[in-house]
Formats: sequence, C-alpha cells, structure tokens
Amino acid sequence: FFFFSGMSSSYSQEPPSTAKVILYTSVGEIAIDLFASQTPLACKSFIQNCLDNYYLGCEFHRVVPGFCVQTGDPSNTGDGGVNGAYGAPFADEIHSRLRFRTRGMVAMANANRPNSNGSQFFITLDKCEELERKHTIFGKVADATIFNVIRIGEGELEEGTERPVHPVRITGAEVVVNPFENVVARTKKAADADEAAKDTAADGKGKVRQREGRAQLSKARKNLVSFDDDDGDGGGDDDELVIVPKRKVARREAPPLPEPHLEEATAPVPARAMPAFDIPPTTGSAAAAEAPKPTSTRVVADAASAPGGGGGGGGGGGFAARLAKWKGQSSAARDKVKGKGKEESTLARLARFQGKLDSSAAGTAVRAHKLAFGDK
Repeated sequence: FFFFSGMSSSYSQEPPSTAKVILYTSVGEIAIDLFASQTPLACKSFIQNCLDNYYLGCEFHRVVPGFCVQTGDPSNTGDGGVNGAYGAPFADEIHSRLRFRTRGMVAMANANRPNSNGSQFFITLDKCEELERKHTIFGKVADATIFNVIRIGEGELEEGTERPVHPVRITGAEVVVNPFENVVARTKKAADADEAAKDTAADGKGKVRQREGRAQLSKARKNLVSFDDDDGDGGGDDDELVIVPKRKVARREAPPLPEPHLEEATAPVPARAMPAFDIPPTTGSAAAAEAPKPTSTRVVADAASAPGGGGGGGGGGGFAARLAKWKGQSSAARDKVKGKGKEESTLARLARFQGKLDSSAAGTAVRAHKLAFGDK
C-alpha cells in the first residue's frame, strides 16, 4: 500500500513533458519524454545530438545492476563527449519537482563537479536518492519501453568491472516533438548556407531580368505569357519575357428561336346530332295532352299520331276495340274462361294495364321533349 501511494505521489509531483525523443537500440526502442520547460539547456543539447546522429553507434558502456545504465560517449570509453552540442560543458539545471524517486529517470552525467555536463547521460533502474541535486534530470522513459532498459541492466558484465560483455548499441534516434524552433539538424544548416551562397554568387543580370519579368507578369494578369528565345536555339543569353496579348474572338450570336404559334381552326367543330327516339303509342292521357309540343325539325312524333290515340276521349277507343274483339270470339273460346268472377277479374287486369300504358306514354313524351329542347 505504501509503495503504490509513493509512486502516485511522485507522478503527481512531476511536471508535464513538452518534448519527446525515441532512441533505437539493438534490444528495442527507448521512448523518452523530455521536460524542456524546466531544463531547456539539457534538452536542447540532447535534441541537437539526436538530430545530428551524434549518438549513432554509442554503446551502453557502463552498467550498474539495480542502479543505472550509462551511454552517450562516441568513443565508448567513458571519457569522451565532454563538450557536447554546445562545444563546451553547460550548467546544471536542478528543479525541485524533478527527483530520483523511481526508475526510468534520465539525467546528465558529469565529471563529479558542478556545471560539467556534456553529451553523456544515464537512466536509473531504481530510485537513487543519493543523486539528488547533483545531476540534471531532463527526461523520463515512457510507457513499456522501460523493460528494454531493464534488459540492458541485466546484461553480463566483465569480471570486476561495470562494462558489459556484449554491450547494447544505439542504432538511431528520432525526435518526435521538438519545441525549439532554432534547434535543427546541423547538416540541414550547412545545406541552407550553401544554397544561400549559391544564390548570392548567381549572375546579377539574370536576377535583374527575373525581377523585371515578374513585374511585367503582374501587370499583364489577363494576358497569355510565353517564354521564347530571340535566336530560336533555346539556349541564348538574351532570354526575355514576351507578353503576348490575348486574341479577341468575336462572339457568334445564336439564331433566334421560332416563336410558337397556334394554328387556327379552319372549320367549326360539327355539333353532335341528337338521336331520334321512338315514342311508343299513347292513349291520349291528360299528362300527355298537357305536355308542350316540340317545334324543332328533329321532333319526335306526337302522341296523337300514334296508333289508337284518339286525341280526345282519354284513349278509350283502343281499349273498346280490343274488348269488342274479345267479346266477338266464339263461345267455345269464351267457355275457356271459367266463371263470371274470372271474367271480371280479367277485365279488371286489362283496365289496370291500360292505365299503366297511358301513364308510360305520357312520361315518355315528356322525356323526349326535354331531350329535344333541353328544358329543365
């Protein structure tokens, strides 16, 4: 319980890291978070050496089991790397929140005297309180890469020394986060200086000509630009910027579209002829007599012209004729009608049928009149 509480308190006291570097070794990667805000001198020197591949091929020449592993000497003897990135030893940077309370702390190695920091550094394998305020802590191993550091610390040593039999080498370095804008690879600085020197030694006439061409190009923004040689060989010294004006092309107007028009009708649409209706014979009932007579050329035959229609008298002539015809039949035919009641009932049915015929004829005449003249 006390161990974990101590670890959490140490992590809470450490400031946040602002830079990151990855060292590639023969046993795996070692990721290091750097406290660049608290130790800018040490972090600048370390990042500069990584960018310049200064640590390439350096061995972990010193291994103290349970204490630390040390590297950063290009000579792999432990006596080199005194001046470092600045060309001279730099001062210590002791911070109250950076302490040797746990393993994985990265600090500068010195010559056992203050302000003698160079390029060598070491990584702790356990807490080292006896080193407090004697060395500059500028980083901490991140994540699970601490196990690669432990593997280096478990290597076999030469008898009676702190030198490993099979030392682990640094095979490369990568700067993941660099907060210093002025810290760049020295090889890049040299390349930039050479490029600047070449630009300065360039032909002055060509520079002036180039500037004049840019000025003309800015004035003729809407023109076409072509670079042609006066002598036509493509390699003369009198190359000039030629401005070719854009040729104006007359716009061709499109022919007008024909206006839509409607064709006038040459002949009126013929009216639909009304169908003729056959009016059944009427008996001259009162409803048919009161109906108005049509005056159109397409007139349906009047009810009075129907057979059996007497015009007046209510159409009784037709019924009387049929009745007389029935009475004039032979006695043998009349004997077929059984009983006086049967004869009376037959007459009654004939009378009702005649009345229905009269009413049907009258209704048909009215409907024909409405169809012919459109009366409501």
